[in-house]
Amino acid sequence: MYIHVDTIEQYKVLQYIKRHFFMDKITITKINQTSLCVTDYTNECLIFEYFNGTIITHEVKNRGF
Repeated sequence: MYIHVDTIEQYKVLQYIKRHFFMDKITITKINQTSLCVTDYTNECLIFEYFNGTIITHEVKNRGF
């Protein structure tokens, strides 16, 4: 699966996601310049953000992003 990213931060987040998830079981959405959203088959979401050299995870409670 090929996913186009726009920034180095998104690239680093994508590499993290590829190491920790089965790519054929998720959908990835760009959120902003430093973040990607992962949605699984149950429609649950996590946002992964690259901040100060670290990947931070945010749980999505309301899908209104």
